[in-house]
Amino acid sequence: VVLLDFWATWCGPCIDEIPDLKAIHAKYSRRGFTLLGVAMDEDGKEVVGPFVKESGLPYPILLSPDGQIQGYRVRGIPTAYLIDRGGRVIKRYVGPKDRGEVERDLETLLASPS
Repeated sequence: VVLLDFWATWCGPCIDEIPDLKAIHAKYSRRGFTLLGVAMDEDGKEVVGPFVKESGLPYPILLSPDGQIQGYRVRGIPTAYLIDRGGRVIKRYVGPKDRGEVERDLETLLASPS
């Protein structure tokens, strides 16, 4: 089960939800859950690397080339996709995520055998 989270270092709502994302990662990472951040910053690793280190992000961060993405409908950030074990997109979160909603969705998917 994967939460693919599109964000940027310059996005206030993205930064505001980092503590919740860290908590979700800590709570579920040992239960078959992976959180992947996709940084949409145009300046790439030059700004994202120091930010990740300073913020202590414990989950993998991928870089979007030139702040662009293909294959996912990302019109604004934060946007996240919840993907089940079969690789199917189960839910799209647009805007700041509600931690309780994400955790309820994760509990359902992690309890499911496939």
